[in-house]
Amino acid sequence: MTLVQPRNFHRLALAVNDVPETAAWLVKMFGALPMGGADAAVSEGLPGTMTKLQWVGGYPVILLGGGLVSRFLERQGPGVQSWAWEVDDNWAVEHLVRDRGIDVISVNIQGRFFFMHPSQTYGLLMEWCDGKMPRDPRATEVGHGIVDVKEIGWITGVVADADATAEWLSGLAETTVVETNAKGPEHLERTIDLKVGDITARLVTPLSPESRYAAFLEKGPRVHSFTIRVPDLDEALAKLAAEGLPTVYREGALASTDPATTLGLRIDWTE
Repeated sequence: MTLVQPRNFHRLALAVNDVPETAAWLVKMFGALPMGGADAAVSEGLPGTMTKLQWVGGYPVILLGGGLVSRFLERQGPGVQSWAWEVDDNWAVEHLVRDRGIDVISVNIQGRFFFMHPSQTYGLLMEWCDGKMPRDPRATEVGHGIVDVKEIGWITGVVADADATAEWLSGLAETTVVETNAKGPEHLERTIDLKVGDITARLVTPLSPESRYAAFLEKGPRVHSFTIRVPDLDEALAKLAAEGLPTVYREGALASTDPATTLGLRIDWTE
């Protein structure tokens, strides 16, 4: 059976309350680099929606504010809105998706992208696109911020059944299991990492009310956070604390900061 062949990770979409403020914060903290030239400004993309494209940890990130994401912000607050991958032929992938009984939504012919309905993707809002971001292939350099950033280590979705979700995703698109990343306690959560294109997608299911993901899942499965990989985790956490970003979770080589101190964004840290 033909599988979708993901190319590069197209972008991590973050819904934020203030696009210019968040863009400046990402530059300060992570050394985020502008996309489309140093003078690229905040612009209006979809009707009424303010957007800003940046490279963060070597991957494209788009900030979305107002307009079509206002309802998302009202319901869920700032955070990861969706994931997107590039493919060779958007039209062919759309038909592969439809052939598997998955509804296609928000088709944008000019932008050459479409989403799969999250009610049929275990709650994960995912986009396929056969356009390319400026400066692809990947930006190999990373900027210099308060924290030294190696890359985005992985993106995380919290789902009701990580095994079933992983089986579904691997049956739809080419994936590879990743075993080397730091994880939370196995008695608290089931964690599966899959390489999709050039990025790792983490699927987590809380197994106990004590899991830090349990309260999140109560509002339904969805995309959750992203993880920054740093050369030295202890050093990075110390720098973050000095900037007023305390560590609220630590399990070995995996840590998390308080979203209240990161403009509402859920961010994990690893090395």
